Amino acid sequence: MNRIISTFVLMACITYTPLAVSASPCPPYATRYLKQWDPTTPLDGYSCGNELSNLQVTLPAPMKVVAAGGLWWADGREIDLKRQKVSLDHYTNGDIPHGQIFIGGRIRLSGVLAYEPGNSGDAWFFPQPALISPQYKALAAELRSLKFIGDRSLAKFGFSQSLLSSNCFRANANIEIDGISLLIGETDEAGAYPIFFNVLNVSGVKKCSTKE
Repeated sequence: MNRIISTFVLMACITYTPLAVSASPCPPYATRYLKQWDPTTPLDGYSCGNELSNLQVTLPAPMKVVAAGGLWWADGREIDLKRQKVSLDHYTNGDIPHGQIFIGGRIRLSGVLAYEPGNSGDAWFFPQPALISPQYKALAAELRSLKFIGDRSLAKFGFSQSLLSSNCFRANANIEIDGISLLIGETDEAGAYPIFFNVLNVSGVKKCSTKE
């Protein structure tokens, strides 16, 4: 992965252009996440408020979906949340809505951080226990891990440059996140990205063996 690409440029590139043309106005608590993710986000293209009642999704308290934009099925059909009910919890004919979902709420997580930079990201945090119950298998798969890209994000973990240059290691970590941008689709950029986060502690750093 080209390491000189800044996080903000990458965020702007991977944000879907919303397809809806007359979505509900997003309240301040939702726009806080949207604007932090990408200051150029066109807020009038996102579904917020009552329209989100048509989006079935089960998240751990206090997390909840605060905005959704550009939803569509893999075959290209647009999803209009004002008229259609769709599920992120379970697959519909083997499919899950593609697009961008903003999840609000602050939560502390323990888990394993895997650092192995490539085309689809630099590091992944795997919550233990899982963030989503496996009974909600579609959403559980999408939120199996949280993705971190760029030096700015990784700097919060306090890893040395020599460790990062090893290009593969694992570490135990406790983090606190506030909001997630979930990008669903069949691209390298797809994934769940913390919007705000703090690293509480890191331990057990171990470089990958040559066999991995």
